[in-house]
Amino acid sequence: MKTGQTAWYALRRTLVPWRFDELLRELFDALESYCVDEVILKIDTEEFSHGHPSLAMIREMLPRLRQAKDLLKRKGICFSINPWSTLGHADRGHRAEEVLPGIGLMVGHDGTTTQHCACPLSPVWQDYMTAVWGIYAQLQPDVMWIEDDLRNFNHDPVQYGCFCDRHLDRFKSLVGEHVAREALVSHLLASGTPHPYREAYLSMQGEITNEIVEKLSGALRTTAPETTIGLMSSGPFLHVVEGRDWTGLAETSHCHPLISRPPLGNYSEGSLRGLYASQHSIKLTRAALPAGTVEMTEIENIPFTQYTKSNAFTFLQMAISFAMGCEGVTLNTFDHRGSLMEDDPGVGKMLGGKKAYLSAIKQAANGEGANRGAQLLFDPHYSFRKHLPKDASYSALAVTDEAASRMLEPLGIPCTYGDAPVTVVTGQMLRCLTDADIRDLLRKGLLIDSVAAGILSERGFGAHIGVASLGTRISLKHNGPYAAEEYFNEDFGGEPNDFLTIFLPEYGSMPTIRKFELLQEVTVISHLVDADRAPREPVLFVTDNALGGRVAVFAYELGEAVGTAFYHAARRRQMVHLMKWLSNDRFPAIVHGAVYPLLICRDRPGETFCALFNLMLDPYEKVSIELYDQRVISRISSLSNDGRWVDASQHTLIETDRDHHLITLNQSVTWSTPCCLNVSWEEKSTLRQRSYPKANEQER
Repeated sequence: MKTGQTAWYALRRTLVPWRFDELLRELFDALESYCVDEVILKIDTEEFSHGHPSLAMIREMLPRLRQAKDLLKRKGICFSINPWSTLGHADRGHRAEEVLPGIGLMVGHDGTTTQHCACPLSPVWQDYMTAVWGIYAQLQPDVMWIEDDLRNFNHDPVQYGCFCDRHLDRFKSLVGEHVAREALVSHLLASGTPHPYREAYLSMQGEITNEIVEKLSGALRTTAPETTIGLMSSGPFLHVVEGRDWTGLAETSHCHPLISRPPLGNYSEGSLRGLYASQHSIKLTRAALPAGTVEMTEIENIPFTQYTKSNAFTFLQMAISFAMGCEGVTLNTFDHRGSLMEDDPGVGKMLGGKKAYLSAIKQAANGEGANRGAQLLFDPHYSFRKHLPKDASYSALAVTDEAASRMLEPLGIPCTYGDAPVTVVTGQMLRCLTDADIRDLLRKGLLIDSVAAGILSERGFGAHIGVASLGTRISLKHNGPYAAEEYFNEDFGGEPNDFLTIFLPEYGSMPTIRKFELLQEVTVISHLVDADRAPREPVLFVTDNALGGRVAVFAYELGEAVGTAFYHAARRRQMVHLMKWLSNDRFPAIVHGAVYPLLICRDRPGETFCALFNLMLDPYEKVSIELYDQRVISRISSLSNDGRWVDASQHTLIETDRDHHLITLNQSVTWSTPCCLNVSWEEKSTLRQRSYPKANEQER
């Protein structure tokens, strides 16, 4: 692909052999009106896939693929190839042995052997895949894509890992003894402190994945040294179960840069709130991969019909991609059964009509920059350190208890994996940090839940978070009775008889809470009450610590508390006050006056790009974006529907008080079109400041 100022569209398209010429002509004719920059031809795809197609079949495809490349290059369109199968997504009735005699197949943690999904250590499969890539390399595509089936989970009927004899023999060479599959799985899923075999085995799986990528890269380099590699992934929260080494994988690809295709999920439309997951996948995958990786998000609708997803929803995913600073999008929007693209003419109309608008977003957000918000943490070795309960399933090795972004973003508080004045950690992610790392966190603002607080207390940091002893874990469902959470502390925006439900995360269920014994200097913000409103256990409390930082602790286990019932106007007020207190009133960006907003704020030299998405059907009538910055605003531009940046002074009100800039929009913001602003900054000495009511007063 080429980098540039325009919003890069890479169309993933299957040209079925029985209708190849007709579909190629349609594609060629549509390129200009669709504003497509790159075509990624998908090979042997979905319903009509042969599983692992024979080398003879692949060679027979070459003349037609070359024909397609020549036509595309004639129009200046990049040409890339996406074989649909690597290890194989699922059996789907295929039997790999019929095409590749002697192939080694995946053996799952439960002993089930697949019929089609290859073991990555199989010599037959490795020889086959390097030959496949060598054949495609003859076309010298711009990008060769690896599908997300290069993974050790989700291979139906095998769910997790490969425990075949080759894997067990390799593990024996690492640990010096043979460990049978049943015993090894038992060690991997042992409760409490992880058995050393877990890190050893998962690390070994990560090394094998990197070896495969290096082999594929070598097959490519021999014939097509200029071709780069694109990697589709399934999300870092899942890849921890296979010990993926993201940095090592990028290095073994020998691509500078590697192209990443993070999944945006939302394959069918569902709720607008699903878009929180889309944008989170971008920043999480970005945090896992090394700097300089090019991001081309995956946008698709399964099973590829007009009934699955509206073009408006697809547009919103594209807008989020570019607002997050991505280089482009890959569009898997048409079926793989030989249908014409113009069977759904709305797709092309949307793509062409939104090109200028999305290009303007890209120009404002792309390149060097940092996102504003509360800092989140991720470690690809999370599964090495996670403590499991007794009789845990293999899926429990994944990151299943991370609730920070789900808690904050619907309340108007953006999140980032970059540096920020406040860090928010839930669940067991702190197990991946050293004591020195933890001290660094405690020197800033830190919000944690009861699971994270328990980890810190066990490691000797209890006094730094206001905890004298851990006390007991209790299920609110089976203890009590408890009535509600009283948010009573007026210094933090509450008031007596200000109640929040404890029927969380969905109304009717109830979470687990820890009954901490607190130090005397702790300030309680909210507590549980019984049906007579008598105070019981603290829910949210804060303290300053000896390292100079500030800490807030939720007694809830937030992984099982955050959901629709968690959100409330009082909860938003509570969290905004909390973020301001934790940051010493320097929290970088907050949305006021909106329900279910998604705010993306990206700093670039001399300016800040803000994209506000309305993830509900009701319009925002008087919404404000508060930015903390020691500079002053010299100009604000807004993005018009035709893709032009225009002066926003007529429909924004800017009020400033002590480095807090409140930008109020005097226009309606609807779900169908985000509000995009570009804020230009100057040093304070150049412009006079104005004043406005303090944000805390606004929250009242």
